[in-house]
Amino acid sequence: MALTVPLIGRLSLREYSALVAGLAFVVFEALLHVVVALLPTPIIRWFYKRSRFLFNSLSPAARPHKAPKSEELKAADRVLKARDFLDLCAIYGYAPEEHVVLTKDGYLLGLHRLPAPEGEHRIGPNMSTGKPVVYLHHGLLMNSEIWVCLTDAQRALPFVLAEQGYDVWLGNNRGNKYSKKSIHNGPDSTKFWDFSIDDFAWHDIPDSIEYILKITKSAKLSYIGFSQGTAQAFAALSIHPQLNEKINVFIALAPALSPAGLAANIVDGLMKASPTLLFLFFGRKAILSSATMWQSIIYPPLFANVIDRSLVFLFNWRSLNVSRPQKIAAYAHLYSFASVKSVVHWFQIMRNGAFQMYDDDTPPVLPVRSAVSAYRPARFPTRNISAPVVLMYGDCDSLVDIDVMQTQLPPHTVVHRLRGYEHLDVLWGKDVHKDVIPHVLEQLKIYQEGAEVMYPSPPSELLAGLKLEIGKGKSSTVTTESTSEYVLGSPEWRLVIPIIIMVLQEQSRLLALSTEIVLHILEYLPNSALVSIAKVSRQLHYLALPIYLTRYGIESNPVPRSLVLQEKSIPALPGLRAALFITSVDNIWCKFEGPEELHFTRGVVQLLRFVHRLASVSRVTLNVGNIDTRWVDGLATAASSAWKPGFIRLLDTAIERGCGSLTIAHGHFLVASTLLREGSRLEGPEVAPAKTFLGLSLGRRRQASVAHVPPKNKLTSFSVHSNMLLSPPFYEWTLNTLHSNPITTLSLRISGLSEGTWPLILDALSLPFLVSFAAETTGIAFPALLHFLKRHPTITTLTMHPHFTHPGVPPRPQPKKKNVLVPRLTALGGSTSNVTALLSHLHPETARGIQEITLVLPMHQRIFRLADLEALGAQIAGVLVRGVAPIALALRFSVPFETTQQLHGDTDAKALLSRSVETITFSTDGYFSFVRWVVPCLPAWLGANFAKLHRVRLSEDCVPSADVDGRENLVRSIKESCPEVRTVEFEDSIPF
Repeated sequence: MALTVPLIGRLSLREYSALVAGLAFVVFEALLHVVVALLPTPIIRWFYKRSRFLFNSLSPAARPHKAPKSEELKAADRVLKARDFLDLCAIYGYAPEEHVVLTKDGYLLGLHRLPAPEGEHRIGPNMSTGKPVVYLHHGLLMNSEIWVCLTDAQRALPFVLAEQGYDVWLGNNRGNKYSKKSIHNGPDSTKFWDFSIDDFAWHDIPDSIEYILKITKSAKLSYIGFSQGTAQAFAALSIHPQLNEKINVFIALAPALSPAGLAANIVDGLMKASPTLLFLFFGRKAILSSATMWQSIIYPPLFANVIDRSLVFLFNWRSLNVSRPQKIAAYAHLYSFASVKSVVHWFQIMRNGAFQMYDDDTPPVLPVRSAVSAYRPARFPTRNISAPVVLMYGDCDSLVDIDVMQTQLPPHTVVHRLRGYEHLDVLWGKDVHKDVIPHVLEQLKIYQEGAEVMYPSPPSELLAGLKLEIGKGKSSTVTTESTSEYVLGSPEWRLVIPIIIMVLQEQSRLLALSTEIVLHILEYLPNSALVSIAKVSRQLHYLALPIYLTRYGIESNPVPRSLVLQEKSIPALPGLRAALFITSVDNIWCKFEGPEELHFTRGVVQLLRFVHRLASVSRVTLNVGNIDTRWVDGLATAASSAWKPGFIRLLDTAIERGCGSLTIAHGHFLVASTLLREGSRLEGPEVAPAKTFLGLSLGRRRQASVAHVPPKNKLTSFSVHSNMLLSPPFYEWTLNTLHSNPITTLSLRISGLSEGTWPLILDALSLPFLVSFAAETTGIAFPALLHFLKRHPTITTLTMHPHFTHPGVPPRPQPKKKNVLVPRLTALGGSTSNVTALLSHLHPETARGIQEITLVLPMHQRIFRLADLEALGAQIAGVLVRGVAPIALALRFSVPFETTQQLHGDTDAKALLSRSVETITFSTDGYFSFVRWVVPCLPAWLGANFAKLHRVRLSEDCVPSADVDGRENLVRSIKESCPEVRTVEFEDSIPF
């Protein structure tokens, strides 16, 4: 076996070529830097003008025009010419403060503060404003200017925060433009630049936060980081547990933790092979220190082109969401000094695929052939972070692997995806004021909410001394030195609650108590006190919140995968939102009810906030009750529409969290009955033009193209079971949702719409992925259904309402090879009449491919004997045309609301049915007594009509689980009558 030659064998020939070329370029650039430094100013200006002339000559589109500049270009010129942070803020009328922090290891860091909105007089520089505090921190090779170098104020996050009433602070890393000083070493010293991410985490971030809280006299602040600014916070919070108690929420924009690598394979492979090669290229001080020199002599648009090409080469960032004027303005403020060691640290993280501390050890030259490594660099324990964490990342950002990142972060992390965004787009994108900043403001409001209840201050003598004791039964007491005792749950107990909270907030006292004592006391605290206690520490969080949720009937241990929220459970949503042990939910079922609309609106907002903090939710069912209705001229009408925007936001948030199945049911009285009349407008009874519905233009049918559907949307099943979704403003939202998601399952269950309205609605739908369609409404005319099915050949499962209107059973048309109706159909459901009608329109090959038929059988409450089942068998056989041989048959016994057509079949069809059906399912709507009428004669009927039957399924409604003997007797009788039957199953719910 050949041995790897030391040093030489560690790199490939291509990497050695890149190494030599890189060294040559660095030497050439250094010599050129010296030459330029010796040139007089007029010659430098001449080079600048020549670069501008050459750029305009080679780029005709970039040539200046005589037309007046746009407002964005004018703003870009002002931003480009601004010298520092103060000048940038002055452009938009803000008066910032400058502060200096001395770190514990002797570095002087510059801080900037925006204490007041535009045009307001600032207070004293070392005074508290009483406002909530927000701290922003920049990324690698940057400084605080990157937050404010935008061409309009509404896209600059610090300015928006100041206008919203926040006390805004912006930090700077050691070594950059505003922090290039130390009390121990000067910037010309190598020791000054001997720092990495470790030093940012140990000193810069915690020392800056401590200074800000001291000046503002605040207990907590909110941290917003960008890129490396997020990594510094992850590291600092993981190694400083006490720092978590000072953070309301940590919002990570374009988060960086352990990137996979660079897009440039040569650079990526070279640096991962030996990250310390950077020291060979750039020395041990500042990296790219000559960048400011080149920026001063190159024409800004040309400099922007160079930066663009570099970003594409290194990271594959195209920055298409950032306008050209914004790039020219922002790139001038992009670069700031950073140590070579901090960049080496990043390549160590990329090489090892872990968010680790700086590795001072040199890797061995010869490979170590051992299953156990001799050395492992220390990693930052990021899963120990207890502060709330919100990630906002662009799904086109090459530095973010959100799945890997979530495995390294605590389970309570909330993730928000920015569709189509890259790394720098999160800062300077043209739509950040729509896509990014509103979400940041929303998260700040959510996590800065105070305690719900303020308790009265207890008598001062109670604070003299306190003991918590627990006895048996009802003898548990809280005892103080000056007062004998307070029995848990007594009327006087409320006075002691503040003392209990004070005791539990002190970690030393809490650890002295047994878990049994703490749980016993928490049982007697009111709900608001439990939520407050849960915010104190992780230990109390997992003790207090389960008690709180149990009071509202919500399962909390083990971790709930399915949440059923009734009317009494909705007030528990604030506690659910705070629960760290509820991060992802499989199923949310919520029923909104209440005596007035205000309760309903609050419930919507509370559920919205809860869903927003989840990492994912798979299925959402919202049952909208009849809330706050009033009767006008005999019609029930909602009092107002104030709740509608919040409800739409709730639905959108659920879809953003990965909801794959969405059901909206009921809420019929929230829609005025006049809105359900064909062609009526919201404003009044005027007749709307053709191709409109409820005053909204349906527009042309959307093309069935995959291009309409974002690739990462997960909503595949949508059940429209509420008239509400077909009224403004929900109708447009419903159409947009159907066409912007890969819908494979669609269920329509709407009442009150006329037959003339349904063709317009169905004609507006074009769903290229549709596989299962349920038309569970009586209003759809049969021709309209056929027209819809012709446009959706991908459908494999079709369910029709049992009382569907159809024009009878026309003669079978001649089969056509082109435009065959639903050629992939394998499952069909409905009443015998409408199933027969549809089968008559199918091509024979399609009919033969059907494997499962579900029939709703209308039954009248009368004596039901074997003869009736025999007649029923003939009716079922009559559904089948020659050649249709389903493997599975499902029968649902229903008490009809109207008489349906009765059909009879021939012996050949009955024989075919007997030979084909292997599985048969029985269910009932609950109104028909299956046990009384069908069970006595069912075994004999099955044995006489289904020779190949292997499996029988019955729903809970057929034979209740309480009737154990009845189930056993039925199973025994079926197996005696049908020797081929292997299994007889009883299920709680069999959907139809």
